[in-house]
Amino acid sequence: MSTKSETLKIEEKTINLPNSIKTKNGFYLKKNHAIILAASILLLFVGAILITYYAKPQTVYLYTPETTDSSLMNADKTIVYVGSYSERPEGEWLQGKASNYSIQAYEFNKTDGSLKLLKEYLSDYVGKNSIYMCTTKSGDFLYSINSLVGQNEESNVVSFKIDKNNNGELVKINSIEGTGGQNAVHISLDESENFIFIAHYDNGGSLSVYERNSDGSIGQRVFLDSFNAGNLHSVYSYKNKYIFAPDLGQNKILNYEYNELTGKFIQNPNQPDGLGTESGPRHLVIHPNGLYAYIVHEFSNDISILSIDSSSGILSIVVDKISTLPSSASSDGQFAGAIRLSLDQKFLYVSNRGKTNSIGAFEILENGAKLSFIGAYDTYGKIPRDFFVLKEHLIVLNQNSANAYTYKINKDGSLVKLFGPIKIGLPLAVIAIEF
Repeated sequence: MSTKSETLKIEEKTINLPNSIKTKNGFYLKKNHAIILAASILLLFVGAILITYYAKPQTVYLYTPETTDSSLMNADKTIVYVGSYSERPEGEWLQGKASNYSIQAYEFNKTDGSLKLLKEYLSDYVGKNSIYMCTTKSGDFLYSINSLVGQNEESNVVSFKIDKNNNGELVKINSIEGTGGQNAVHISLDESENFIFIAHYDNGGSLSVYERNSDGSIGQRVFLDSFNAGNLHSVYSYKNKYIFAPDLGQNKILNYEYNELTGKFIQNPNQPDGLGTESGPRHLVIHPNGLYAYIVHEFSNDISILSIDSSSGILSIVVDKISTLPSSASSDGQFAGAIRLSLDQKFLYVSNRGKTNSIGAFEILENGAKLSFIGAYDTYGKIPRDFFVLKEHLIVLNQNSANAYTYKINKDGSLVKLFGPIKIGLPLAVIAIEF
């Protein structure tokens, strides 16, 4: 009976099968359909991922003097811009002969470290004495300030479109004559790139802010703060909430609250007098983790490590007076210049101008809270005013020797000379883009 019952069940299934699928072969055909459908969905999913990945727009990795990009990838071309004195200011402090060119463009060769001159820009086109420059993160625009030293005139600022289809040629957009102060020495952008900051050194010092238009042109001035006894040397945005401005004349870092919608500043009520330092604060860099900054003092050739309270903007000295010189060297007759981070944030570099004429190198430890001196490396010239850090290379300008050298950055942060000298008027500032 049980066997008969099982047979009946099989028969019931055989009878019911044609009601849904007409033949036995038809059943397997539908199963194949399901397999094909699943495979098609899988292929569409994988295709969508591949399209999303390869359809990304090409990213230009750019390194300004104030910011670094640790995700830097190898680009096909590196263009280096050098700002120079086109007119020699009076005074024995500056040696050498000025050229008629305010900006020179070079192509950098990553293999041998050489610099190939592409174009020189006359001061009639780009303005006199291009003392400092900055670029947008995309590398599409460059901004330069002109310092009319000793002429008791306000400085100028110029905007350029960078033509990447023509070896990075600078195409002038517009210029503003009279930036609200004399001897402009530093220019930077806020983090949204909607406003342009300019620091002026002479006549008590001043800080001005200009709108940056969507076409890259310079708009109207929206803010001006002037001082009676200062020598403002640089200006930086911190998370578009606060502004830090080293004032060499007042021996302090000015601290502002920043309105990113209007571009205007007010004194930070949490630190209205700023942070007092000694011996001429000149330039600073902010560690990408946002916890620390490094300020270099021009007259004492040393660095202070600063902590930053991100909620209040308050600056505090964590470690003070870290010499940028070898232990055997005196700070007499020495003047610190530029300060830069490596792109991987592992190393910090500072230029020493004077008797040693060197680049001091430090390893960054404990998430930015500590520096360890690596060494000081000869720049083979006089007064290394500025330098620029690429992924594996460093380019230094010797102002009074009117030349430049390039270096290889080793894995331990030490430097090895690769190329030089290349003659360059009276160089003041250097910046590069890659694309």
